[in-house]
Amino acid sequence: MKRRLFILAVFLLAGAVVNVAVAWGLAAWGGKSLAQIQGGTVTQLGHPPRRCVVHTYERRGATRYLLIWESSDQPTPPISVARVLPLWAEVPLPSTDPNLVDRLTTHVDARGWPTRALWSRFEHVFIRKPYGSKLIADSKGLRIPPMQLPNIEAPLLVRHLPLGVIWPGFAVNTLFYAVVLWLLISGPFALRRFIRVKRGLCPACAYRMGESPVCSECGKALPGRAKVAT
Repeated sequence: MKRRLFILAVFLLAGAVVNVAVAWGLAAWGGKSLAQIQGGTVTQLGHPPRRCVVHTYERRGATRYLLIWESSDQPTPPISVARVLPLWAEVPLPSTDPNLVDRLTTHVDARGWPTRALWSRFEHVFIRKPYGSKLIADSKGLRIPPMQLPNIEAPLLVRHLPLGVIWPGFAVNTLFYAVVLWLLISGPFALRRFIRVKRGLCPACAYRMGESPVCSECGKALPGRAKVAT
């Protein structure tokens, strides 16, 4: 029993490691800039004196939310951002002065396959005077060197390895990869054992089974024989 629990723990740990590796790989090399992603749903939110537009993008292994906070003289009725974003996305309201900042963008990026398991967030601020863009905050992410992107105006793509955990998706992916690893590592041995038993052979050494409860060749207990003998 203890041995089985130990093996289960090992495969779950290995599944978690593969889960993180896949999510980080998708974040580091599987992402494209927003300029290269077509489509996406748009939701307008109001939070005086700002107006927020939320763009949602879905790709295989990636979900990205782009929140654009802009100053507005006639903001839309206030709607909570939490009603548009998932529960795991922790997006605070902007604290920057709208008189000094022309636009603030919040990027929420979730990665993982087959479900989203990890997420990160970073913010860009566009200052009016002097005009320019500046990365002002990172959260739940580890910044890595940017990626060079061809044929677009902004050649560098900011990249983050996600550190925030999406628990339902993380658990599902961990179990998925643990099962895959078990099938790859233990599956062939279990199949060989099953075939040997069906052919009347010892599952350990493939010697033909006799009437003894143990194999006369290797001494291993034969399946079902020990119970019959007692």
